[in-house]
Amino acid sequence: KDDYIKVAGSDLANTIAIDGNADTTGDHLYITGGGTVSTANMAGIQSFEKLFLSSDASYDLTLHDANNFPTIDASAVTTAGNLTFNAAAESTAIAMTIASSVLDDGSAHTLTGSSATSDSLTLSGGAILDSTELSLVSAWETMVLDTDAAYSLTLDDASDPGTSNLTVTATSVTTAGNLNFDASAVATDYRVNMTISGSVLNDNTGQNIKGSAVSGGPDTLTINGSTVLDANDFANVNGWENITPQTGSTMDWTFSNNMATTRGVL
Repeated sequence: KDDYIKVAGSDLANTIAIDGNADTTGDHLYITGGGTVSTANMAGIQSFEKLFLSSDASYDLTLHDANNFPTIDASAVTTAGNLTFNAAAESTAIAMTIASSVLDDGSAHTLTGSSATSDSLTLSGGAILDSTELSLVSAWETMVLDTDAAYSLTLDDASDPGTSNLTVTATSVTTAGNLNFDASAVATDYRVNMTISGSVLNDNTGQNIKGSAVSGGPDTLTINGSTVLDANDFANVNGWENITPQTGSTMDWTFSNNMATTRGVL
């Protein structure tokens, strides 16, 4: 039988022990009301498969390696600045969902994945997030944009996934003009492999879709769906050494002269 347990963040700050049952399928822990909870406070929390931060309140949460939460849903925390999260002590890979709006206040907030090599961070709901707001978002190997809403993301060189590549999946963003993505400030630490829907480019305005500036590359952009894209659509698509169509799709593409790469080849 699965356990569903609700606890106030203020109670966790008193270093209590909560143990889900021995199965590995669906035990849920809900932390309500926000609070500052340290890794020492979390040491007695174990055997839960899913963690929810279930209030739009201020959370500052640092996990312990004993926690082993494979899935974390913090999408209820929507107010900008209300989430600080650090899973660096965790050795279990984490799939975490947050509301994009929680980062959108002009400041840098720590949002750190685990020490594993396959963490994913889903940004739910569009937002304009600049390099300062994303500068302390690190140790996530995959970033997912899961909503057909307006996203504009500017990565920072410090937003290190912990491996040589960051994978960005933005195929849920399908409306033309709804995506701007700029990794051109990434100069040393990692490369970008990104998948987008071709329809998001198809508005003749040339929104920014920019790969990294890491010398040697390659950065790879995969464009899904059968699309007709002209030079205006591609005008600000640059920094990608590889641009690849989805397998089985039909494309009619006219590239722009502006599609520069760090290695001078495409």
